[in-house]
Amino acid sequence: TTHAQENGVVVEGLVVNGSPGSPSTAGLMVTFHQDNASQHEHLETPTDAEGRFRFESIIPDPFVVYGVSVRYQDALYGTDIDLLNGPPPSMLLEIFEVSNDQQIIHANSASVLFADINKETGTIAVLEMVQLANDSDYTYVAGDELPMDLLRFGLPPDASSLQVDTRLLGADVVQVDRGFAVLAAVPPGNHDIMYTYEFPYAGTEHVFTKSLPFGAEGLRILSPDDVLTIS
Repeated sequence: TTHAQENGVVVEGLVVNGSPGSPSTAGLMVTFHQDNASQHEHLETPTDAEGRFRFESIIPDPFVVYGVSVRYQDALYGTDIDLLNGPPPSMLLEIFEVSNDQQIIHANSASVLFADINKETGTIAVLEMVQLANDSDYTYVAGDELPMDLLRFGLPPDASSLQVDTRLLGADVVQVDRGFAVLAAVPPGNHDIMYTYEFPYAGTEHVFTKSLPFGAEGLRILSPDDVLTIS
């Protein structure tokens, strides 16, 4: 390990395209990221004729987060790397052709948790989680019909304090009519999107209306007994 740290480690791998009939992955630019609280540096190298990439003489720092990524057809693919235990094994970065067909996306599950009530402000705190699934061999990216092609999620009227968490790479959040949208490509696989917010209520009863634009194979509505009664 000491020898490896003195001379640097090698980070290498292969970029492959998982879509049928896909072109060669030669000449794609791969980025090696080095990030901490005060440093945001990166190195770049193109893939060779076989789609391979290699970064040499990397000196591991326990206070730096490392990763590699590649952008292809408006979609970002990547992974974090652990360099503290010596050179990592050769990695595989899988990319895909893109599709604007939102039918390739559906929701495996959706959960709504009414977490708390603040009687002084007249608000209910909610946690929602949706697991989006893309079972195709293509990455979904939004088409030109905005906002309908975006990954949209509804919110109750006058909702506030929205916070969104997802591991979709490069994701951003924008406000749309009756809710918000996540700006991100959706590669094949399962992807969790979790968000919290508050909405106002009045009186002792409230009707909560929820739309599920991606459907849901399973839907859970949850609340602690001491918060409210669901019917």
